[in-house]
Amino acid sequence: MVLITLDSKQSDFEIHFKDPIKCKPHDEIGLISSSVWYSWFNISALYENNKLRYFLNEWLEITFPDGNYDAENLNNHIQDVTGLYGDECPVRFDVNTATNSFIMILDDGVQVDMTKGKLCELLGFTPIVYTDKINYATKIGNITRGVDRLLIHCSLVSNSYQNNQASDILYSFCPTGPPGSLIMVQPYQPIYLPIRGLDYIYSIAIRVTDQLNRPISFNGETLTFVLSVRNKERE
Repeated sequence: MVLITLDSKQSDFEIHFKDPIKCKPHDEIGLISSSVWYSWFNISALYENNKLRYFLNEWLEITFPDGNYDAENLNNHIQDVTGLYGDECPVRFDVNTATNSFIMILDDGVQVDMTKGKLCELLGFTPIVYTDKINYATKIGNITRGVDRLLIHCSLVSNSYQNNQASDILYSFCPTGPPGSLIMVQPYQPIYLPIRGLDYIYSIAIRVTDQLNRPISFNGETLTFVLSVRNKERE
């Protein structure tokens, strides 16, 4: 058995071995453990969903710094920017846990223009101008921006499929814990997959995506992967 530990600050990287690893027939590879930070953003200028336009005597705009937000974080930033707190805050968000949809509460005389940018898509609101005191999103909030599962791709893998297509997915998991936390992945029984026909392993490429194969940016946080190479006939 060969144990391989890989560290990187990139979610798509390749490691070249100074001393190549010799492969034998029936060699397999599996994920022993991994640690990644819940550090990807759901609100960012890149996604065009980081601005909230509202009317309070005049039209004003709040820009959210790139980050991972829930209703509480949204409210905290709005309060910090406006200097108005509690019921005096012009715009407040809440979540109906029964329907998993957002609620937007406006102070008297306040309007919110959801026709600009893509914040409405994240929160489930129709892109219109809101004037009512209490406004309910018409769709379920997509606060994760559709990142529901992470896929660990490995260039050595064969006999892996995603839906009806051959893939290089070594392992997949759902994020646990709140944004900003360290996610520890430790399969109780590691799943080993055949290594594609190689005499030597000169390099390994690792790539982390969401379930739609969109690249995930961990914004400079370190990712660690511990892989095991074993021979099926000897186990």
